[in-house]
Amino acid sequence: ENWLKIHKLWHSKGKQSNATMLFGHIEERKHRIDHLLRLRKLQDETGGFNALIPLVWQKDNSFLDIKEQLDSEEILKTIAIARLVLDNVKNIKAYWATMGLNLAMVAQEFGANDLDGTIEKESIQSAGGAKSARGTKLETFIELIKTSNLIPVERDSLYNEIRIYE
Repeated sequence: ENWLKIHKLWHSKGKQSNATMLFGHIEERKHRIDHLLRLRKLQDETGGFNALIPLVWQKDNSFLDIKEQLDSEEILKTIAIARLVLDNVKNIKAYWATMGLNLAMVAQEFGANDLDGTIEKESIQSAGGAKSARGTKLETFIELIKTSNLIPVERDSLYNEIRIYE
């Protein structure tokens, strides 16, 4: 509950934040739904979330004795449910550094609308020992997005458009 209080306080100061949800480790589906419903309620109250960042748990070098990673279907279901529950949060990331670039592109068809970015070095989960993806060239992103019949948009951390790549 403290994490929600911190976001609420931050939002009360007129500031924006991103919400995260680490999933695919010890939680059950009902826990993911509960997490999303709590975020929805706070977003209804404050309107302060820019985005949800669902983070796929990485089993590499983890002390948790979990044999299997989530499969692609479960990851896409989670993204789709997040979009339905959080219709009041404009942006849902498909964090390609933890789910892979190809799956992140598919996730754009399941409710995500943000790949995050080129990311020189993923530091969140790699700090825990995961073998997360390293940076991707901007040109690669642009081509992949265009090939998917989507429009690549460069943005800043507050979702202000910097450049549209037509």
